[in-house]
Amino acid sequence: MRILDAEECALLLSSTRIGRLAITERALPVLLPVVFACVDSDVVFGVGPGVVARAAAAGQIVCFEADGADSEFTTMWSVAMTGPLCVVDTPLDTPFDTPLGTPLDEAVTARLDVGPWTNGSRVFVRLSVALCNGRSWTAASQPMPLPDQESSSPTIDVFDTAATKVGVSASE
Repeated sequence: MRILDAEECALLLSSTRIGRLAITERALPVLLPVVFACVDSDVVFGVGPGVVARAAAAGQIVCFEADGADSEFTTMWSVAMTGPLCVVDTPLDTPFDTPLGTPLDEAVTARLDVGPWTNGSRVFVRLSVALCNGRSWTAASQPMPLPDQESSSPTIDVFDTAATKVGVSASE
């Protein structure tokens, strides 16, 4: 396993459009698939007027996760982000509270097109990222290459390490 830095997390998140959002509904945890885009250091979702929109209106603290793997499942990654949700009232012209003040332009809103998932109605919500962490795993002792980039960071075989800690050989 290898811990990813913020730049690596952003690069990996740009390679996918679907993640999972963990929220609370009536005091119970709910895990939902979401279409997302990254804007500055925040994550934006296009959702239907339902449980996620209600969580955003309430300013709920949530956790978002996205992951990926190569076709043989020899390399895998996961990025998780935690922070408060809020509703983006006017997505095409309201800047975020970031140093760059990036508005949601048409390219971003097109990436957030959720099509039939919301029956044509969508609300934009933003996760203001307070915590971000990422990890990558490889089946071999080779580092996981990032999209369009090779990494030279060492990796640890998590299965051998876990087995060693409990006094079991990896072959048992």
